[in-house]
Amino acid sequence: MNVDEVEGIVKRTRVEEAAAKFQTPDKSFNHVDISYRPVITLPEKDAPFYINESTRRAYDRVSKILDPLSWAGLTAWRQRETIKRDGDVDAALKFCDEWGGMSMRVGTAMHKIIEDYLNNKPVSDGGGAGLDFNPFHLFSSVKHNLNRIDNIRGVEIRVHSDNLNLAGTIDCVADFDGRPAIIDHKNSRREKTPSEVRKYMVQEAIYGIMWEELTGEVVELLVTNMATWVMKPRAFVVEFKDWREEAVREIASCRRRLAEKEKEDAEDKEFDFD
Repeated sequence: MNVDEVEGIVKRTRVEEAAAKFQTPDKSFNHVDISYRPVITLPEKDAPFYINESTRRAYDRVSKILDPLSWAGLTAWRQRETIKRDGDVDAALKFCDEWGGMSMRVGTAMHKIIEDYLNNKPVSDGGGAGLDFNPFHLFSSVKHNLNRIDNIRGVEIRVHSDNLNLAGTIDCVADFDGRPAIIDHKNSRREKTPSEVRKYMVQEAIYGIMWEELTGEVVELLVTNMATWVMKPRAFVVEFKDWREEAVREIASCRRRLAEKEKEDAEDKEFDFD
């Protein structure tokens, strides 16, 4: 057994010990029957838009529209990784893509466990085969925050807005500590600060606007339920009313930045062709 294998075993043992400390009883969640039924579909997994099944109208995907909010952080990260590799840009980009892809796969697996739990289905530790981190440990670490949820209106529910021409999928609409909320489940390899989850708050506020437009219900809270690979979970909770106007401003700003980038990319291609 080499050094890397030994270190891997030690790391997994520490994580398992940390996860064991988050022993939280199971809860049976109340689900509220609502009249709203989603009418939009996602043509492909990575499509930038949703389609209304009835009218065939296309709606921009919220997560794609908000991409500019991540540009600065991604650029800084890629630059740091490039410096670590003595200026090898290709190696740095490959590392970032692989690292990010694995985080997404772990997050998807964690979401599935949380979805089953909130839908009162049995969940178990599948071991996280093929993943860098066991998603069940992430679920275990945030279970106490999940148990603050009740009166669930929807889990993984698709929503849209004719006014904003946007659509997306909300992780959960429910009461959180007894108040109606938009709840988003996230995972991170490290702890996050409030400023680092700003994009999530904007996205949740947009979902809050959509939910009100579709159902008439005004949510009160936006909740980012953050699980971390260092086993230090946190629920970031803010008032929806404090983020509504900012979310609308960010939509306009992000659309403008995307249009400018598209124009720049087109000009670069034209220059390369010449």
